[in-house]
Amino acid sequence: MQQLLNAGRLQEALRLGQRLCAAYPQDTDVWYLKGLAEARLNELQAASQSFEHVLQRAPNDAITHYNLARVRRLQGRVHDAIAGYRTALRLRPNIAEAHNNLGELLRQIGDVDTALAHYRQALKLRPNYSGAYSNMLFALSYHLLSTPAELLAAHREWDRQFGEAGRAARYTHVPPAPDDGRGQDRPLRIGYVSPDLKHHAVSRFFEPLLAAHDRGRVEVYCYAEVASPDAVTERLKAQADHWRVTVGQGDAEVARQIFEDGIDILVDLAGHTADNRLQVFTYKPAPIQASYLGYCTTTGLEAMDYWITDAVVTPEDSVERTSETIWRLPRCWLCYRPGSGTEGEAPAVAPRPGPSPNGGPITFGSFNQLSKLSEPVVALWSEVLNAVPGSRLLLKAWGLMDEQIR
Repeated sequence: MQQLLNAGRLQEALRLGQRLCAAYPQDTDVWYLKGLAEARLNELQAASQSFEHVLQRAPNDAITHYNLARVRRLQGRVHDAIAGYRTALRLRPNIAEAHNNLGELLRQIGDVDTALAHYRQALKLRPNYSGAYSNMLFALSYHLLSTPAELLAAHREWDRQFGEAGRAARYTHVPPAPDDGRGQDRPLRIGYVSPDLKHHAVSRFFEPLLAAHDRGRVEVYCYAEVASPDAVTERLKAQADHWRVTVGQGDAEVARQIFEDGIDILVDLAGHTADNRLQVFTYKPAPIQASYLGYCTTTGLEAMDYWITDAVVTPEDSVERTSETIWRLPRCWLCYRPGSGTEGEAPAVAPRPGPSPNGGPITFGSFNQLSKLSEPVVALWSEVLNAVPGSRLLLKAWGLMDEQIR
């Protein structure tokens, strides 16, 4: 079974696991491997039952607790997932992935300080754990007590530690000669790198930009780190001139592809968010590189030339400290695209419901991650609610799927 799992032959592994579990119901190893196959096939309830079966017979199996916690998280059972990771770490404190994953859940429910402690422990256990380092930076960008200088220093340390290979193999770029086919006779080649070219908030803002490019002047390349494409992926793919799938490719390989594509301007849409490919940018595969949209602070990369923003996000007198040159657009820095087709159109603006001519009470809303709702934010919102008699506050967040967190 393990060989089938390693080869990605998940359905075959599952069928074999089902036969083995029926033949050897007391064998925890085959139940565990069946659970892995079910989890990777997104059969979450079945995976949960398989891992629970293992733990009934081996309650101190830390790795099974860890994998059951991963399933609980995907089921939206956040509190149970947190408890599962903590049990795994009590039994085996040196699981770096458990510290990182627990940190992610704690950050998403607003416990940023404890999340940072777990990220740091993951990095202590595995210093080259770039994902945990990026997660730590993402959490720090929300932290009120992180000064601009400290944020910049932490981001630059990521570049120092994880950009070494890219700096050693950095590309050089010679300006094109007028007659070599790369000059004024061809459109500008712009490349976008993102793991979020799918049903994701980033695509809501990226799609109108992609559609509005003047194709007589611009040729668009998309480098998609998308393991599970969906209808949004297909829609974006149809609007791009060139589509490159980067899943499973190393940083050097992706950088080589970008260089060979002759990209003039390479734009990162993720920053230090999940599944980013920032290490590709350390190779400097394009002569001009910019950070945009998915991350609202510095990347820390010496190889990143610009941070595209506007004068509202980063005013001229901003205290922001960056490794990039701040490039302020003379308008709003992004454009939101409401849902369409099967996603549903945005409803028309309607009067507030209620018996009075002006409708019912005013409802304020926040559709933000709970990690952004710090004590000062809550205190300020409380003042606003108290100042508007009868007003209400509607919260929407991923973490609120869990009843205990609600």
